[in-house]
Amino acid sequence: MHRLFAFLLFCVGLPAVAAPECTPHPEFRAADFSAPITDLGDRNGFPAEFELIRLGIQTIIRYYDHPNETIPCKTLTPPETDFLIRNGFSVAVVFQHNNDRPMTFLQGDRGRKDAARALELAAANGQPSGSAIYFGVDGVDEALKGASWQYGRNKGAPISGGQAAEMAGRMGRGPFDKHREFYEIYRTRYAEFFQTPPNATPPEAILPYIRTYFEQIAAVFAEHTARTGQSYRIGGYGSGLVCDFVLERGLVDFCWLAQSTGWPGYKDFLTSGRWSLEQQLVTTCRDWPRKSGGPVSLDFNRVADGRPDFGQWNEPGPRSRSYTAPIRKSGVSCYPD
Repeated sequence: MHRLFAFLLFCVGLPAVAAPECTPHPEFRAADFSAPITDLGDRNGFPAEFELIRLGIQTIIRYYDHPNETIPCKTLTPPETDFLIRNGFSVAVVFQHNNDRPMTFLQGDRGRKDAARALELAAANGQPSGSAIYFGVDGVDEALKGASWQYGRNKGAPISGGQAAEMAGRMGRGPFDKHREFYEIYRTRYAEFFQTPPNATPPEAILPYIRTYFEQIAAVFAEHTARTGQSYRIGGYGSGLVCDFVLERGLVDFCWLAQSTGWPGYKDFLTSGRWSLEQQLVTTCRDWPRKSGGPVSLDFNRVADGRPDFGQWNEPGPRSRSYTAPIRKSGVSCYPD
């Protein structure tokens, strides 16, 4: 998932937290990957599927996305699904396409578009009826808080060149660019979307838009069920604030708590025990290469005690052979053939 953790460190000075080592952890039985499992190379002379078993991973969480992917090779495709099930893993999926950007949720019909694409990919991958599709809300409440903070700091002025250099150095170029992009929209158009003073907009102000997003998803899923007889449960991914909001209103069946401990509501929601999955900080396995280059990275996840069902599946359902494949980036070849 895309994260604004570096921005959080910059804003409030939270201490850095170490990620889990790339070793077996008894509590972590699921892991999410932004690259195909078929792109993972051997580790210590063992194929990737054996290394995943050694790490104690039973469920692989992968992505659905629009054809113009936000990360090359991010989308789960049928050959990878077949590989995972053939090797004894269960599969879970989360839809994410710029779901770390507040403007995604401020668009009127985005939930319907994301739901339609998710159902298309579910059919292509043989995702069976009764399993779940999660949808990401990747820190947009924290991003809104950050834009409001920036407005107060700058008294509504743009980010200066000096500020940009300092912040990019602290946050990293990618997180800073996203922050500046939304801040420019926020400082010039906030009155279109929010009723509070621009220097005092709480993260809760984006929740009505998140509600609309999930209501649209539910409507598209209901239409799909009426037409095909296939039904999918809905999951959400995000902060404790978002998870509590969507669960309390019956918008989702499951919620996956994001790893950013400084995002709104993290501690309270973790303590509540209402989460289905608890994501850990990203782990980079320096001695485990990807076939397309670079080390393997993953997020370990803890599964809630006593609730082993979080919408994963390990048996294929009916499969559609017609779907729009992801647009493959030039020079990138991490998808299975």
